Amino acid sequence: MSARKTATGRQRLLEAAKDLFAERWYESVSIVEICKHADLSNGAFYKHFPNKESIFLSLIQEYLVFITDRFSVVEGETVRERLITFLDRLLQANREDWKYINIFREAELRYPEYEQQLRKMYMTCLEGIFERKISEAEYLYILGGIRFMVRRPAFHECNVTSELLANYILEGLLPAPNEHPAESRYLSIPESPPLTPLPENTKKKLVQAGLDLFGSKGFHVVNVFEIAQQAGFSVGTFYLHFTSKEEFLDEVIRHISLEIRWYIALRSDPTLPRLYSELLALRLFLHFFSSHKEYYQIAREAEFTPTKAMAEYYDGFEQTYIQTFDSEQMENPRVVANYLMGLAHYAGIEYIFSRTVEDVTAVLKELEQLLQKGVKS
Repeated sequence: MSARKTATGRQRLLEAAKDLFAERWYESVSIVEICKHADLSNGAFYKHFPNKESIFLSLIQEYLVFITDRFSVVEGETVRERLITFLDRLLQANREDWKYINIFREAELRYPEYEQQLRKMYMTCLEGIFERKISEAEYLYILGGIRFMVRRPAFHECNVTSELLANYILEGLLPAPNEHPAESRYLSIPESPPLTPLPENTKKKLVQAGLDLFGSKGFHVVNVFEIAQQAGFSVGTFYLHFTSKEEFLDEVIRHISLEIRWYIALRSDPTLPRLYSELLALRLFLHFFSSHKEYYQIAREAEFTPTKAMAEYYDGFEQTYIQTFDSEQMENPRVVANYLMGLAHYAGIEYIFSRTVEDVTAVLKELEQLLQKGVKS
């Protein structure tokens, strides 16, 4: 008899839900599917859970208990030893417990309070490792890159080890520059980002409607009729240009990708050393998406839908980094690229949504030191 058959009804439902939520977006999984996967009746579900949200939250709470227990004590005589122990466990968790990780990624978006609980646990753990308080910039520098990278192909295809990550954390990620430009060249607040007007054609009018509706209501709530109506067309016109709402979302994401790349490219300074060029790009990234929060919301939601555009979005940023690294003979360029992308990704979450970053200029100034010298032990 299988382990699932001998488990209690509640355990079987939780295991079935974990399988399904790990592979698909929350909205696309039904209670009927969970029961079928668990080989139980629909009535059995309601003996244990009042609704779908309750079983999803039960999995999130399970994960938080599990991960808190795993990191409650981090052994080691020195900061480096404790840090490597922490990183070993973090990488192991992401390799062995990927289902929980995938589910929690969606919880970051749907239930920010659970992300804050995880953040508090990680912060406590890091303070134990370094035996001192950890700043917001240090937290982002240590964990932003790693938490993002472990779900990217680079993590599985490159030789990412705890020792390599510890080197980045303690010694810095980018070479120290030979010159130090005025802060106004990389820290000043740029003007409010003007969005590129969409051409007046049917397809672009539909995309603008998608930007408005997905940004205000969410992808899964909005239907094709609403999109067509918002753009001033019939549903038939929508299907002349797109075969499905998912294909349409791809087009919306491509538009957002072009907007952010164009915005950063127009304001970049090619004369800046790599370190300061990176800080300026991060400043521009945060300013753009804080001014257009709905764009970032759409992009985050698109990570959990069956679309190609988000993979293209991140792959495009990765390739841009690697191309610029080629001239600098950067070691492990793909790993460094994803680490920097993760730093920007979680800085965006903390600054735009969680609001734990209050003074972005102060954080960027501290990151200037961390990126070239690492975290002080």
